[in-house]
Amino acid sequence: MIAALALTIFHMFFLAADGEAATRDPADATEARWIARFIYDDLTQPSCSAPPGFSREAQLIDARAAVAAFEARAAGTGLAFQLAVARADVAYELANVGGCWVDDDIRFAKKHLEMTRGVVEDGLKMLTPFLALPSLALPALSAEDAAAFRAEVRDLERDIRPMCTITTRGDNAVITAPALAEASRFRQRIAGTPWALHYDLAEEDVVFQRRRVMVDCANPRDEAPDAVSAEMLADTRRRVAALELKMRTD
Repeated sequence: MIAALALTIFHMFFLAADGEAATRDPADATEARWIARFIYDDLTQPSCSAPPGFSREAQLIDARAAVAAFEARAAGTGLAFQLAVARADVAYELANVGGCWVDDDIRFAKKHLEMTRGVVEDGLKMLTPFLALPSLALPALSAEDAAAFRAEVRDLERDIRPMCTITTRGDNAVITAPALAEASRFRQRIAGTPWALHYDLAEEDVVFQRRRVMVDCANPRDEAPDAVSAEMLADTRRRVAALELKMRTD
């Protein structure tokens, strides 16, 4: 039941089942990154409180081998870069946020294995059309630094492009305009640097996600729009300054 539900969510997110993989747009690198993140996230998260004798890692050897074989197949293509980005993003998330499969009940542990095998199998089918992505010249940044930068930019872009009404007293477009302009100026300042591509990847991720998710919005705030806008702008400036400091020190 759990595995079936998880796979259903996976397919709903990408608006396709495994039999529809060939209809995907092979130019949509953002979708390729999202699919790859699902795969790597499922494979790399460890077990929590697993029963004695149960080894999730040992039982997923075949799934990891299938992913490794696909990575070798993708070598030299633009998809190889997208896979590397997805791997680094998942590794950063696991190291800094954490997460694990709660496998204290052997029945759930087995369902989690079934779910991961299904995500890997279907995900690799979905990724196959993206082998046509053209190769890219890679920016001169370490995988870890680039992943940390992308994570911060994604969080920033999500916050300044809210999907829910912020306050009952004003329009989101007006409230967020100063913060969006501040972020846009930052992007312009880093044009021509290795960081620019990674800003764009993070921004594309947020746009892609917004097209595919539904949110359950809390009640909007009852605050003056100017005050909310000023607060958002100040927060954006603080976060941009932190990003610029990180760029200078890495």
